[in-house]
Amino acid sequence: MPMDDMTGANQFFDGDGAALGRQAAPVAPTLAALADALRRWPPPATPQALPQGSVAVLAECRAGLFGGALAQLLRCLTAAKVCAELRERGVDATPVCRVRPADAQSPLETHLVDRRYGLHRLAPGDALGEGVCGGWTDALLAEIEGLFPPDAAGGDDALASLKEAFSPGTAFVDANVRWLGRLLRPWGVVVEGFDVGDAAEAGGARDGGRGGEAPPPSPLGRALERRRALPVAVVVTEPQDAPRHRAHDGILVPIPWPRARVTMSSARVEATLRRYALDPGHLREGLDAVMGRVRGELRGDVPARLRGLEEDVGDALAGLVALDARDRRFAKARRSRGERILYQLGKLRRHVDGALARRERVAEARLRKACDFLAPQGRWQDEVLGSLQVPLRHGASGVQTLYEGLDVGTFGHQLIRMD
Repeated sequence: MPMDDMTGANQFFDGDGAALGRQAAPVAPTLAALADALRRWPPPATPQALPQGSVAVLAECRAGLFGGALAQLLRCLTAAKVCAELRERGVDATPVCRVRPADAQSPLETHLVDRRYGLHRLAPGDALGEGVCGGWTDALLAEIEGLFPPDAAGGDDALASLKEAFSPGTAFVDANVRWLGRLLRPWGVVVEGFDVGDAAEAGGARDGGRGGEAPPPSPLGRALERRRALPVAVVVTEPQDAPRHRAHDGILVPIPWPRARVTMSSARVEATLRRYALDPGHLREGLDAVMGRVRGELRGDVPARLRGLEEDVGDALAGLVALDARDRRFAKARRSRGERILYQLGKLRRHVDGALARRERVAEARLRKACDFLAPQGRWQDEVLGSLQVPLRHGASGVQTLYEGLDVGTFGHQLIRMD
């Protein structure tokens, strides 16, 4: 289900894919064109003489609270899937995730939506200090455990991994490398800390910045060290950042590829959207605007018709007063019956108003949950929710579902059902 057409990204990716690697400007409009360009790697101005097609697809991330925003996980999954698509087209490509130190200008926080669709903000409450995890991790992990008890799908395993990765005293970059590494293990993503150049594949043994002698490299570790010599031929970027990549000596290197823009959905939320005839994009307008859209439809014209009926009956009864002057025998009875009719109409109107108010409250509660999940704070979901939302709520299979649902050859916004 498309959410927007990503016009800017599509414009940037229009062009002749065959020209890739030889001149600046157009970027591959298709994965086939990208693979064709990489088969001729390296471009003429690149000094290395490397085996044809041996390249890396890089996704750079910032160390964030428990892995940072969902967008970072999507960036890495995009790199993994681009590599899978390239390998199917005969290009040997390796996905690499490079974790940079945390941005001092950005708040250290993340957000989660619990199983009842309530939005929660998590923040340590103090500074990161010397770039290591502090005692605040235990308090935040206890809070997370309250939101996702061990009986939640995969929540227990994810919590255990979080506790191990972000234990107090662990270098913050290393903690992110460990956590993202575990999530990305099935796709062989090489996860490395940018500041120390320490590479690891998901689940690999690491010193973690806590001191002590590092274990000897395994055969897999030595293979990964050799992989690190590969040139970065493709870099996964935010769609709006792709045009910032400029040519060097007339050659566009590395080739930017936009990360998949995804909003996770559920059957319950989609039922809410269908019930109120809304598009997912409407939720970014905020709850008040969304309620403004549906309120008229919820109330219909019944209240107005009842008020009109009351007015008409009141006018008719007023016309009967003229009869009282000529015949007062039935004046009292007419007034009594008229008052009863107006009372019953008023009672019916109040009953209808109450029922409609309850209906609006139910709609508001359902739409608040939909807004908090699909468009928290009126922003894109992947910019606000944390990467740990997926394994905590859906377990390891949730990350697999997300990966399988990605269409890295389509630059529109995708809606992926997670249940």
